[in-house]
Amino acid sequence: MGDVLLVQAAQRLEVCLRDSDTLARLGGDEFVAVMERIHLPELETIARRIIDAMSASFAIQGQLLFVSASIGISVFPNDGDDSVALLKNADIAMYSAKEKGRNQFQYFANDMKIAALQRLTLESGLREALENDRLFMVYQPKLYLEDGRLMGMEALLRWKDPSLGSVAPSVFIPLAESTGLIIPLGYFSIRRVIADIAAWRAKGLHVPRTAINVSAHQLREVDFLDQLQKILKEFDVDASSICLELTESALMMQLDKSMDSMLRCAELGIQLSVDDFGTGYSSLAYLRRLPIHELKVDQSFVAGIASEPDDRSIAKMIINMAHTLGLRVVAEGVET
Repeated sequence: MGDVLLVQAAQRLEVCLRDSDTLARLGGDEFVAVMERIHLPELETIARRIIDAMSASFAIQGQLLFVSASIGISVFPNDGDDSVALLKNADIAMYSAKEKGRNQFQYFANDMKIAALQRLTLESGLREALENDRLFMVYQPKLYLEDGRLMGMEALLRWKDPSLGSVAPSVFIPLAESTGLIIPLGYFSIRRVIADIAAWRAKGLHVPRTAINVSAHQLREVDFLDQLQKILKEFDVDASSICLELTESALMMQLDKSMDSMLRCAELGIQLSVDDFGTGYSSLAYLRRLPIHELKVDQSFVAGIASEPDDRSIAKMIINMAHTLGLRVVAEGVET
């Protein structure tokens, strides 16, 4: 079906272009059009024509399929004076169009090149950080609201680079997700946290249950639980000592694939927490289906509890719903 879709897409593209234009398929679902002697208004008309053509349904093997088109445009000579530079910059512009919501076209701009170079620098820096032990954990306490007793803590990954300085998790975690580095990053975090728990206990310290942030990509890895159990066994740490945190939005992406791993985690005694609750596109049905022990109220709601009636109402609703379902509630970012 995918091949038939590509053939039909190519046929529609041909209809949208002029006889003098060159159309090619680069691979996968990427096409390139080379247009000579064209003015920008005409170019934009063709781009919109392509988007409209691709938005219409495709009838394939008795089914209607819907796709979207993201178009990146580079113009000679401003955006490159050879085919390699023009193609590369059109590719950068295409990804920018995708990030803006698809079914759009985007011209290449120099600030995109700067952003792409910054991203490349960050990616290579993150790979080096993993290899050279430049990542470390900090631990944030979870306290009972009633009396301030310590009831748990959350492990948070940090990166300090000799050249880049401290790089915020909001910068390097999305980068790791998009480059595949999130898997080794996740195993680094799990191993470091479990090693810390073992070291503290060896010194006679009481260590409460510790939450570790886990990517949904990692949870769906075939051997994730086997690797996790190996690490727990290596450091002689019981599974009940940890809690795995997943963001609601990541969890909802491929819920069925995550379900089996989550059920097996619960069987081992590992608790599960849903982070950033209330910010994603949720289906409340999953709260009943999954072995979840804890909901975290996103700090964007917590910050406005004192001053914003809507935030206060949302927080109350989440707390009441969680307690009705027998779940613990953690409020993120409580400072006063």
